[in-house]
Amino acid sequence: MNKALLPLLLCCFIFPASGKDAGWQWYNEKINPKEKENKPVPAAPRQEADIMQKLAALQTATKRALYEAILYPGVDNFVKYFRLQNYWTQQAGLFTMSARKAMLAHPELDYNLQYSHYNGTVRNQLAADQAQ
Repeated sequence: MNKALLPLLLCCFIFPASGKDAGWQWYNEKINPKEKENKPVPAAPRQEADIMQKLAALQTATKRALYEAILYPGVDNFVKYFRLQNYWTQQAGLFTMSARKAMLAHPELDYNLQYSHYNGTVRNQLAADQAQ
């Protein structure tokens, strides 16, 4: 019986020794090259009308879906309205994120950095205001 267990034990010790040890999870992270952000291309005036038409159509569709869901309650009508509402919520979140990126990229747009009356620089700001 000991002779039969010996090859089995040897196999148990050989297989783990030949495997590639991955180490800790964060040691083997793949480094992805940073993607270059696409710089926005100035929109042509022709597209501006299309944007306004698209916005008006989306607002009309949202109102229509809301009124249908109220006047004719049902699962399908509510789902249609709720999907449109989720679209608006998602777009608002994306707008907020782009505003935050813009404030980081262009700090001169931040009013509180130019006219800081809410922190320890109040005295300096008041003195600068009085000097003008």
